[in-house]
Amino acid sequence: MFLARIKTPIGSSMEFTSERMTQIEAIVMSRPEVKRYYGAVGGFGGGEVNTGMMFVSLQPKNKRRLSQAELMDYFRKQFNQVPDVRAVMQDLSMRGFAAQRGYPIEFTVRGPDWNKL
Repeated sequence: MFLARIKTPIGSSMEFTSERMTQIEAIVMSRPEVKRYYGAVGGFGGGEVNTGMMFVSLQPKNKRRLSQAELMDYFRKQFNQVPDVRAVMQDLSMRGFAAQRGYPIEFTVRGPDWNKL
C-alpha cells in the first residue's frame, strides 16, 4: 500500500481538483497491479480544496511483475504529467521512522507561488 498526495495550484476550486483526481483515478485503474484504491479531495487541514489523497493497495507480490517502489515511481511520473498537478508518493510501510508520516526524512517548503517554490 502507498499514499499519493495530490495538489493543484493555490486558488483551484474543489471542482477543478476533483476533475484532476478523476484523471488520476483513470491512471490507477489502468494498472493490473492495483487491487483497490480510495481517493478523496479537499477538507484536509482546514479545507484545502486544492489537495487530494489516494490510498492505493497493490496485488500481492507474487501476482505482479513490478515492485512497490517501481510502481510508486511509475505513478509519480504519470500523475505529475496531469496538467496542474503536483504528486508526492508516501510509502506507508515506513510508518515507524522519524517523521511519523511514512517518510524517513521530511522537509516543508511553503509559499503562495509554485514557480518561486
